[in-house]
Amino acid sequence: MARANEDELRAIDSFIEFIETVARSPFQRERVLDAAATKLSGAGLNALRIIARSGPIAGTEVARQLGVDQSTASRQIRPLEDAGLVARNADEADRRVAWLEATDEGRAVLERIHGQRRDDVELVLGDWSAEDRADLARLLERFKQSMLDAPSRRAEAS
Repeated sequence: MARANEDELRAIDSFIEFIETVARSPFQRERVLDAAATKLSGAGLNALRIIARSGPIAGTEVARQLGVDQSTASRQIRPLEDAGLVARNADEADRRVAWLEATDEGRAVLERIHGQRRDDVELVLGDWSAEDRADLARLLERFKQSMLDAPSRRAEAS
């Protein structure tokens, strides 16, 4: 397979690096936590996102998706439960297994954060044409899906 244009690859890599930098900035973290309107750590917010997206989900799976051990995940999940953002229910067949699920309040926290982010995007793209906005959305979705598919494509290639 021919290698893509180096300038294009650099531009895409630069964009990814920019998004990572913005996402990690103290200013952005403060804005996100303000939008959440609840006391959450960044790690807790990541756990809440995973639980809301994948729930009901076992705590062991949350730990795996966070890339941390079970005890670390438990320390991140406990404040979410205490705040009423996540509910824990025992498995009927195996009482040792607990299923985690975002509560209505947990989903509302995430919606406030996503709403703030959408407001930011709307401001940034305010002078873009409807066609350009639609193209960007379509291409970003396609790029995201390709990134998600990349591990299996790498495995097939080897």
